[in-house]
Amino acid sequence: MFLGRLQELDHLKKLHMKGGKKLLTISGTVGSGKTELVNQLMSTCRSIYLIPNGYGEKGIVGSFWSQIVASGMGKSVRTPETYADILQFIKDESVMQGLLLVIDSFQDIVNQSRRFVPDFNFWWDSLPPSQNLTVILLMESPVIPGPAELKSSNSIFKRATESMVLGDLSYAETLPLLSGLTPEEAISVYSVFGGRPHSLMQFNPKFNLERNIEENILNRSSYLYNFAKFTLLSGVNNRAKILEILQHMGYGPKTLEELSAETGIAKREIQSELRLLESRYAIIHKGSLLTDKPAGTRAIFSISDNFTRFWFSFMKPNMGLLELGRIHEVKNAIRIDLERHTAKTFTEICLQHFHDYVVGRERQLLYYTWKGETSKIDIVALDKETLDAYFVDTYWTKSPLLKDSVEALSEKSREVPWMRGKRKDHFVIYSKMGFRFESTEAQLVNINTLQRDLSMPRPAKP
Repeated sequence: MFLGRLQELDHLKKLHMKGGKKLLTISGTVGSGKTELVNQLMSTCRSIYLIPNGYGEKGIVGSFWSQIVASGMGKSVRTPETYADILQFIKDESVMQGLLLVIDSFQDIVNQSRRFVPDFNFWWDSLPPSQNLTVILLMESPVIPGPAELKSSNSIFKRATESMVLGDLSYAETLPLLSGLTPEEAISVYSVFGGRPHSLMQFNPKFNLERNIEENILNRSSYLYNFAKFTLLSGVNNRAKILEILQHMGYGPKTLEELSAETGIAKREIQSELRLLESRYAIIHKGSLLTDKPAGTRAIFSISDNFTRFWFSFMKPNMGLLELGRIHEVKNAIRIDLERHTAKTFTEICLQHFHDYVVGRERQLLYYTWKGETSKIDIVALDKETLDAYFVDTYWTKSPLLKDSVEALSEKSREVPWMRGKRKDHFVIYSKMGFRFESTEAQLVNINTLQRDLSMPRPAKP
């Protein structure tokens, strides 16, 4: 099932239709929807799809040629023996007619045969700009190239017309799959299964969330049980240290100081590991925490994907119990603490709604979390040009809110030192269960309004 990625698909179609030679790289973690995206694109044009099923040049060339013949091309051509032969065939096929070539699992070719990249680069550089050929290389983690790959004369990325990184789907993009659920149920499912298409597709709408967790996550034979352990961080060094850091981050955003105090690992080491996870594995989000100093901010780190955060919050700490088959105890632990986990996801969804539907996507605001000595504001959005300051609290609670929630937010805002006395304050409150009052002092958004707006097409950029 093709889920989300409509903007990416439209962009790729337009690029291919322009003609000429183009090299595109599409990267993302396992299950991010790379293959399904190009499948949609391939259905609209003349195309060849290749994936390495052999080892070394001979094995990979053989698998590529079998796939080309199966696609209906090359039957009258002499069987190729080298990468150069395969690439020459592609060139010949794209002289008279436009052609899309997709090479999937590109990292496997690089790992299994050192000759492909230099042969490919030489071939690509020799093609004239008018060659009517689009080549898409799909690759998994690490999803973002580092400086060495970008600068090297042998770099594929240096030659790429564009490089696309597929992140997790936003809540709004997942709503077609969750359309049969209430807003509360849909947010709860998204908070557990996350925004990675393949993870979200494991959710069975015939069962409630608790049963889905038991059968599709806690079950040792399930895909998601071992996903973070064996797939997400495959190939990383210092694996035990990274798992320890991520387990503490599973409970919510953390500063370096907090992570160091909780893990006993030096801040410099943690910073190095987080930089790797942020830049190369795209599973860490780095935000900013406003402090009580007039111009003070601190970096705050969180796990970007909800399912990954769920895994490190509930699976990693209880892996011993799960391996012993004591699922009931783990289910109880999840049941007790799942609301806290979902509340964090609700705040992220509210931020998306606030950005798109309250202030508008055209506004260039700086976003923070505020944490004072005794208080916290979920979202603080500042406009340094107009001096507008937006203070946003989100409530994932079991009862409708009373008017004192506005008074509490106003009081907390007075602790924020940014442009105090000069700024224009605005207050927004989101509530799962709605409100028992009306207000002219704050904009109130309930979960039904949130769901209705996010179900509509996103407002167009001016």
